[in-house]
Amino acid sequence: MFNSIQCQLNNVYSFSENFLPINAYVKIFNTTDEVRCTQNPPVKPKPSEIFVYTNAAKPEDWRSDQYRWDQVGKKKLPRNKPTVTCTYFKESSQGSNFTKRAYRKIVNNIEVKDRTIVHYTGCLDNVKERAHGNRLKHVHIPHTMTARSQRLVQTDHLKNAPAKVYRSLFDPEKASEHPLLDIVMAPKNVKQVQNSIQRERVKRSISKRV
Repeated sequence: MFNSIQCQLNNVYSFSENFLPINAYVKIFNTTDEVRCTQNPPVKPKPSEIFVYTNAAKPEDWRSDQYRWDQVGKKKLPRNKPTVTCTYFKESSQGSNFTKRAYRKIVNNIEVKDRTIVHYTGCLDNVKERAHGNRLKHVHIPHTMTARSQRLVQTDHLKNAPAKVYRSLFDPEKASEHPLLDIVMAPKNVKQVQNSIQRERVKRSISKRV
């Protein structure tokens, strides 16, 4: 069941076991087949899969692919005349060699964020699902990073009670249609909404005093 729904949601653009030369990614940017692009973050993508994430309204949601990553670097490539930015990630499980790179086009020396090529390589052998933090009582609930667009929309309701905000953002009907995608595109629980609202209130309070 998981693989069936996963295949329906994951619109894979292309495949390659190894990372491609920079000019190959530039070619994808310049000759993109829109039908093969995706507006949703990948759901548990596999090594060798390449996604072209195109969503100007939610430019950072590609990051929430239901793995835990360490960002290990970012460069403009090629060095002599950069045409793309490349952000490097390593899956954070001990012993894992699952990696991904995210490419964005550079136009007039500015990184264009409305389209991102995400390429996964390595293997899943040592990838382990882990709970959030060190709370053993939650070990049965794997940690996934909520999409940035969802975290941002939670902070638009600073005057409302967290429980009310949660109910307004969580749509059970949509969740039943795409349960795997809903893991990152919907609020986790009332506590998460409460924390988001509290952080935003503190942030705005500090900015007023500065």
